[in-house]
Amino acid sequence: MDNDDLFSSELRGIRDRIAELQRRSTADSQPGGGLLPEALAELDEAIEELSVTGQELYEQTAELTATRQALEAERERYQALFDFAPVAYLVTDPVARILEANRAAAVLLDVDQRFLVGKPLAAYVASEDRWQFRSTVNWLRKGDGNGAANLPVQLRRHGGGLTEIAVTVQPVRDRAGVLRTLRWVLRDSALAGQERFVSDDQLAVERDHARKQHLEALAELDPAADLDGTVQVLLDAGVRLLDVDGVGLMLVDGEGRLCAVGGSDEASLAFLRAQEHLVKGPCWHALLLERSVHSGRIDCDTRWPQLAEAATVNGIGAVLATPIGLYGGLVGSCMLFSSSRTWTDDETLAAEAYASILAAALELAGLAQRTTVLSHRLKETLQRHAVIEQAKGALIARDGIDANEASIKLGVLARQSGRPLAETARSLLGRQDRDPP
Repeated sequence: MDNDDLFSSELRGIRDRIAELQRRSTADSQPGGGLLPEALAELDEAIEELSVTGQELYEQTAELTATRQALEAERERYQALFDFAPVAYLVTDPVARILEANRAAAVLLDVDQRFLVGKPLAAYVASEDRWQFRSTVNWLRKGDGNGAANLPVQLRRHGGGLTEIAVTVQPVRDRAGVLRTLRWVLRDSALAGQERFVSDDQLAVERDHARKQHLEALAELDPAADLDGTVQVLLDAGVRLLDVDGVGLMLVDGEGRLCAVGGSDEASLAFLRAQEHLVKGPCWHALLLERSVHSGRIDCDTRWPQLAEAATVNGIGAVLATPIGLYGGLVGSCMLFSSSRTWTDDETLAAEAYASILAAALELAGLAQRTTVLSHRLKETLQRHAVIEQAKGALIARDGIDANEASIKLGVLARQSGRPLAETARSLLGRQDRDPP
C-alpha cells in the first residue's frame, strides 16, 4: 500500500470515529442539544474537505510523477543522442575547459571519455594552431560574435600524431547575455564547408592582440629569477642535446627590439649582446625572415661584417639561428654556436624542435611570474587589511566608539595626513605602542 492509499485509509478511519461520536452524542444528549454535536459536524465537514484535497494532491502527484518520468526519459534520449552521435561533440566552460564530451570526441582525441572532463581543450590543439584557437575563444568571451564555423585546426591525439579537423563553436549565453558554455562540433575538415562566421580580419586582430599580450608578459620576466631556473636549465641542456659549443636566447622587447636575455656561457651571451647593440645579425635575420638561418664561418660572412670582430674575440665560428614562435607571432630567436660546423638539414630541424621547447618554457615562466606577482599582491592586500582592522580596534578601545565611527575617524586621519589608509593605520599603531594608556 503506497503513502496515498495509507492517507486515504487514515481519513476513512477518522470519519468512522467521528460518525460513532456523533451517534453517541445524539443518544446521550439532553433536550436543548449542546456544542458537541455541532463541533463534530464541523469536524466531519473539515475531514471531508481534507479528503477532497488529499485526492486532488494524489492526482497532481501522479501527474508530476508521470511528467518527471517523461522528462527523465527525454533527457536520457537526448543524452544517448549526444553520446552516440557519429560527430564529435564537446561542451566547455567559457575558457574552453571540457565539461562534457561524447564518445566520438573521445575516439577522435584518443582519450578515455571519463578523462576528458576538466581538461583544457587547448591542450589537444597543435602548438602552431593554438593562437587561432585561443583568439577565437577570447573573441567569443568578449561577446563580439555569435559563433565560428569550420575553423581549420590540427588536433594532437593522445597516442601521437596530428589530425586535420574543422571546428564549429557556438556560445550559450543566459538572459543577461553572460556566456555560460561553449558548444563545439569537431568534424573531418574534408567534409566540412568553408563558410566562416569569423572573418580573417577579425582573427588577424585577435592574433595581434594575443601576441602583444604575451610579449608584454615576456617583457616582465626577470632574467635573474627566471633564466636561472627552468629556461637556463634548458639552455645548458641544449649544449649537450644538440652537441654544440653554446646556446643563446634573445627576446623581443616592447619596442620590437631583440634583447639578449640568456646564454649557456659568457662567450655566447657576449655575441648575443653584440647583435643587440648592432641591431643586426643571425638572430635578427631569422626573426625577420621567419625561418632558420645559418653560417659556417660567421667571421667571414658578408651578410654581417660588423660581427666579425665579436665572433673572433668570443671564439664563435659557426652559428644557427631559429625563430621562436608563441601564440601566433614570433617573440625571439635562439642561437646555436660552434667553433666550426657545416649545418645539416637534420640539425636545423633539431634546432627548430628545440626552439619549440624553449617557447613552452617561456610560456610557463611567464605564467609562474604572473602567479607569483598576484600572490604577492594578495598577501600585501591582506596585510594592509589586517593593519587597518588593528588600528580600528585600537581606536575603539581608546575612544570608546563603535566600528563604523572608528572606520570614519581613520579615514579622516588618512586624508589629513595625505598618506594611504594602511600607512596611517601603521603610524597610529606605532604611536599606541610608544604611548600606552
